[in-house]
Amino acid sequence: MQPEFIYLPITSIDVGESGVQLTAEHGLAGDWPVWVRGVSGMPDLNRDPRNALPWRAKRLDAATLEINALSGAGCSREAVSWFTTAGGPGGRLGGHALHP
Repeated sequence: MQPEFIYLPITSIDVGESGVQLTAEHGLAGDWPVWVRGVSGMPDLNRDPRNALPWRAKRLDAATLEINALSGAGCSREAVSWFTTAGGPGGRLGGHALHP
């Protein structure tokens, strides 16, 4: 049986020195593979589960995940600010409903 996906709104994206941090009330207990879809202003963050491997997201806390494999280099702060203040979720965070 294939795992089900859950989709959560991403409320903010921060580009830092150690990677890209996503704020989403994820409820994960540890690191987890995730796909990100529908993000404007930072298209390299998007991955489609039908044809791309997931990002390995590190759990920082109950609301924050970090993708260290993506540096955010070349992504302007303006693009990230536009995404985070656009009035509603501009992207979705997808992950397996089954937890280890």
